[in-house]
Amino acid sequence: MKKILVPLDGSKNSQKGLRQAIELAKPENYTIVGLHVIYTSPGILLGDHKKKFKDELVKNSRKYFRDAEQICEKSGIDFIKKLIHGSDSGFDIVNFSKKGRYDMIIIGARGLNPIKKILLGSTSNYVLSHSKIPVLVIK
Repeated sequence: MKKILVPLDGSKNSQKGLRQAIELAKPENYTIVGLHVIYTSPGILLGDHKKKFKDELVKNSRKYFRDAEQICEKSGIDFIKKLIHGSDSGFDIVNFSKKGRYDMIIIGARGLNPIKKILLGSTSNYVLSHSKIPVLVIK
């Protein structure tokens, strides 16, 4: 089975990435695997609000998947959702891609975390630099 991995975070660029993946998947009958990384840094998950915060993150991921599923379904593309927990999205995406035999990663140039981009470098840049498979970055 041919598969395209598309990280989803709810940003406009991740939605653009999904649309581009659909365009590439259609003629080749590829499957799109939508991946969402729930940020679970130990410091964030401490305290009284841990469950509420975690529930909100899962709720958001369900929305991202539901939207992506609907778009893929309308286009006649098979869609598989994958949810993982991690503390570094770029690393987590690259690590996940190694295990799934993906043909390519299509990722939005910028996601929803501008602070992380300033402090640590962007997720898409990390994926582009460290992936062993082709990466298409969408603006």
